[in-house]
Amino acid sequence: GKPGVIFAHSLDAVKAIEARLKAEGHRVVTLTGADSTKEKEAKRMAFQPESGEAKADILVASDAAATGLNLQRGAWLVQNDTSPTSMVHAQRNGRIARQGQKNPNIELIDLVANHPAEQAARDRLRRKYQLRELTTSPLDGMDDTGLAFYLKRRDVAQSASL
Repeated sequence: GKPGVIFAHSLDAVKAIEARLKAEGHRVVTLTGADSTKEKEAKRMAFQPESGEAKADILVASDAAATGLNLQRGAWLVQNDTSPTSMVHAQRNGRIARQGQKNPNIELIDLVANHPAEQAARDRLRRKYQLRELTTSPLDGMDDTGLAFYLKRRDVAQSASL
């Protein structure tokens, strides 16, 4: 009953998700790189109108919608696949997790397949987010070699295995 956003990298996946949701009776709109600027705006307005009632409760999008869209109406966001980069992952989440969000409790959900390629992509994301934390954390900046971060990460891993 809550509006939401689904991201999928593959255009075939976007179409398949749309077809499945529509077959189940959901009001769905898709947004991909094949849409013109005018079409993208009309689809965004179907999901998040400036006034009146929305015509769609679920927006299914390719990575073409990962940047620039304000979709604060969304109460949940599903990443159907692992993004190719940590930047795209964060940008996808940022479509609803942003200033002006109207829902106090949003859900950010990552679907992860049990496949070696997907696990490798998740490991890459984890490393990239750790690197971001290292370069943006004010306390870690006190040690310009990164040694403090490495030691802290090792200590956390060791205490978790006990």
